[in-house]
Amino acid sequence: MQTRQTIMQGTKILTGSLAKEVEENDLFSTLFDSLTPGNYLHYNVRVEVRNKDTGPWITVHEGLESKLLLMKMLEFTKLKYVILPSDIAVSSPSHIRFPNAFTRLMEFKLQLPVQKRENTHNILLYNHIIQLLQNKNVGWIVYQQNGAYNEYYQQMKKKKPQLTRLELFQLANSIEISLTEPWVSEAFWQEVISNIFEFTSMLKKYTENLKTTNDNMKRIHKSGNPVREPSSNCNIHLISKNDEEIDERYFELDSDLKNNELFDFVDLDQYAPNDPIKKHNFIRDIQLSVPAGLYRYPHGNYLGTLNFIWRAPDIEEASEYYKTLKAQMITRINDIIPIYCTRQMKKNYSLVRHLSKSVLRMLYHDLTGDASLANDQIGKEIEERLCLMISLEDPSIIVDLRTNNGFKGLKFDIFWDELDGYFNEHNNTVVNERRTNTILYIPYAISIRELRNKIITRLNTKYQGPPLPYDYEHEFSIKYQDYACFISADNKHKVPIREDVPISTGVRNKKTLALAEGEISASDHNFTKLSLTPSVTLFIDIPNNISESFYDRKVYVCYKDTVFQQSSALRHSTEFFNLVKHQYQNRPFPTILSLYTDGGPDHKCTFGSVQVALICLFLAGDFDMLIAVRTAPHYSWCNPAERL
Repeated sequence: MQTRQTIMQGTKILTGSLAKEVEENDLFSTLFDSLTPGNYLHYNVRVEVRNKDTGPWITVHEGLESKLLLMKMLEFTKLKYVILPSDIAVSSPSHIRFPNAFTRLMEFKLQLPVQKRENTHNILLYNHIIQLLQNKNVGWIVYQQNGAYNEYYQQMKKKKPQLTRLELFQLANSIEISLTEPWVSEAFWQEVISNIFEFTSMLKKYTENLKTTNDNMKRIHKSGNPVREPSSNCNIHLISKNDEEIDERYFELDSDLKNNELFDFVDLDQYAPNDPIKKHNFIRDIQLSVPAGLYRYPHGNYLGTLNFIWRAPDIEEASEYYKTLKAQMITRINDIIPIYCTRQMKKNYSLVRHLSKSVLRMLYHDLTGDASLANDQIGKEIEERLCLMISLEDPSIIVDLRTNNGFKGLKFDIFWDELDGYFNEHNNTVVNERRTNTILYIPYAISIRELRNKIITRLNTKYQGPPLPYDYEHEFSIKYQDYACFISADNKHKVPIREDVPISTGVRNKKTLALAEGEISASDHNFTKLSLTPSVTLFIDIPNNISESFYDRKVYVCYKDTVFQQSSALRHSTEFFNLVKHQYQNRPFPTILSLYTDGGPDHKCTFGSVQVALICLFLAGDFDMLIAVRTAPHYSWCNPAERL
């Protein structure tokens, strides 16, 4: 590849246009060294290229480290090296000394966060901790300029998580454990260790205060009475008569009290200023020309204090009559004070609020003795039932369904444990919060239903039990189908029989169907002479795959007298042996016999009589193997012969 190159230093051209043949895989630095052997070794060089004599020069981003193949690919024909004039030559590379990482770390100064404006107690504590660390000359090394501690927490858009009491207690313990680390053995940390222990001690005391406050709030929420009641939280003050001139702020109040009757109270807030400080000074410095009484009831929290004032009699005029008037006045004030209900009181009220009209009417009739009747038949029936429930006084008649609120058993613990494990597996892969790129990480579960199905699938895979016995029997029969005989057997319902006249079987309590104008052609099943019990035996054609059907091949039905030929294990074994001989009379006798029956007493494999009958069948047929499987309780529908 041939190129034309020029070397310039600032505005000075060191070499003119030159044409030279180079290799494609060489670097720009190789060509530069060949043109200037060692003269500009320690200078910074900018590489520029273009494809026409009059076109603009384009700077190569990687400079001398880029390959000359770039010019061929982009069809550039001209090359220029520019030696930057601001660079300073270095005498020799061997004299360059770079600081190691440890020296660079030690050069950093200890830095602390900037104190904030103290407008809350939390920030006040924040500033006190920083001042304490500054006084002890300790801190942290900051590696990132203009950064912030836990920047993700400060900038995330989600709601900031709140610390719980237990988490705060664990953090205090973690701080104490961190003081056992080797870096604490430094001399400058010894002065601050005692302060850190005091700090963790305060944190633990604060957690105890949180626990006490939480317990008190729970007790208040469960209480059936208001937290504050006027009878126990009110304050009554007596205001003496002022013989001197009173302040002009109290002219209107003093005039109204003079015109009112004794113990006729008024709301003091309508005379007091709205500003909290001025209102406090107004009540503290109150001046009146008549004796008065002041009733104060603090609601607590942000609701403020209620103030009522009235004209009182002179002390010399006090009597029993005035005491009675005063007590009646206080009772009237207590009645108009609003009561704020606790959570338990709201629940108790909600039970009455959501009662039906019939129940409320019944309660009203029972409490007031009203004997009026209901307006409709349905309401009358409901009231009669309610009267019966009240008269019986049986608590078991009424069931409180609220006991089902909040399952407290251990039945679903395995599900919650698996859900916790599923979240722990994906705790580092979350949905992209900002969504500024073209890549978006979808969540692992779109909805609660999908999450539930995923956990159930994981549990089924994790705790999948062994195959059922009939699965083993099916797979075994498929594997040795050339030598096995697979039989499914079942006893059907008895069939009643009568002479000359058809009879209704009455199976499963089903009534006989007949036209209203027609004649009944079948008599009742109670009038029978005998009954037969059919036994069904299905010789299954064993498929080549377990997913295929086992409900195929030849069926034999044997009838037995219900009274004189009762079903027994030995009778069934005899029937099996005779049917197998009949089925295989023109073929080789099978060496493996598989039986599949329901769990009746004549087929239950755990009974001794059944086991003896099966041994007799095994010996009579000279089988190499006999397999007898019965269905689990309430699973007789799995037996193919049940569907015949």
